[in-house]
Amino acid sequence: MREQSGVMASKIRSRGGFPTALCLLVAAFFVSGCSSYRLQGRVIEGARPSVELVSKDDPRLSQEIGVPEADLKLTLDPDRLSREVVGWGSSGSDGTFSLGVDAFGSGVLMHEVEIDARRDGFLDTQGAFMLPGKASSRRVLVTVVAGKQRRVDERSFLDRTMDEAEVYLRE
Repeated sequence: MREQSGVMASKIRSRGGFPTALCLLVAAFFVSGCSSYRLQGRVIEGARPSVELVSKDDPRLSQEIGVPEADLKLTLDPDRLSREVVGWGSSGSDGTFSLGVDAFGSGVLMHEVEIDARRDGFLDTQGAFMLPGKASSRRVLVTVVAGKQRRVDERSFLDRTMDEAEVYLRE
């Protein structure tokens, strides 16, 4: 009887290898997908506005004059109605930034994002790109142009419509 249970245990152990490995792989994916991911880059002044993914060795990341205190907002799925802000922050005194990205699977899954950069004295700059992976050596280079930005009313269309209709609703 002992020998039979030993044979049975060895069969279970030999079959248990694949499910165990699969469970560990899935767990590693979810753990890495939930760990903190930071999008790094720099805001610089230039002749035309742009958002580019560049190598971490790109000379513009260190040689160009950085734009400090630019407000940055990162939006997930910018072309969808269900888009959401997943990161925000400001550039440092040398124009560099590191935004925490609050989206499941950031750095592991393919996410399309849009970054919006704003700073007084500069035109707003937006650009969409695929979020680089965690092991990527890519950085975001945001180029802003000096100028006066005309700010639009950021309230929703419905709020603006209700404000305009208020005169008629009082009657």
